[in-house]
Amino acid sequence: MKKTTLSLIALIALSSQSYAGGDILPVEEYEAENIVVEIEPAVTVVEPVVKEVKAPIKEEPVTPLPVALVDDSEWYVGVGLVAGRTKNINCEDITYGAMAKAGYDFNKYIGLEARGLLTNWEYEGSKIKHIGAFVKPQYPISEDINLYGLAGYGKTTTSHVQNIDETGFAYGAGLEYALSEDMNMFVDYERLIDKSNLPELEALSLGVSFDF
Repeated sequence: MKKTTLSLIALIALSSQSYAGGDILPVEEYEAENIVVEIEPAVTVVEPVVKEVKAPIKEEPVTPLPVALVDDSEWYVGVGLVAGRTKNINCEDITYGAMAKAGYDFNKYIGLEARGLLTNWEYEGSKIKHIGAFVKPQYPISEDINLYGLAGYGKTTTSHVQNIDETGFAYGAGLEYALSEDMNMFVDYERLIDKSNLPELEALSLGVSFDF
């Protein structure tokens, strides 16, 4: 009987503790852990750009035309001062005057020219009149300097001291220097007429010419 009473008391005590909110088992506290999630950056896929490379075009070499065939044709006119000389076994006369010329260059190597001169600046000398037409072979020895010759036919007259009125072969040579693209300075010598029975008739000219 005594054992039964004790067992009943123990059961009541346990029941009272349970209803009173007593802890039967100890409660364990847990610490919250921070979880770090690594996010990988998005990768952009770029498609490769294919650049079209064109093969160089091989140009066929162009054979240049001979210089003599290059079209450098042009008209020109010129004026200048002239010193004329008449010489024979008895005397020598020198007079001064002016000259003019006009011509056409077919190319760098050949042209035609007409010219005339008149000297009357010395009273005691033989005045000279001369006109002529010439073939003009030429050669450019540099970009600015041109060497030329004259060969043709002319008419020459003199008066006052010696009287001559003749036609015949005439020739000469000269040099041109380019002052600009269209303007040249020239100096040349001309044998006005070449005959054995006549005095020496010569002229030295200095002037400028203009291309157009």
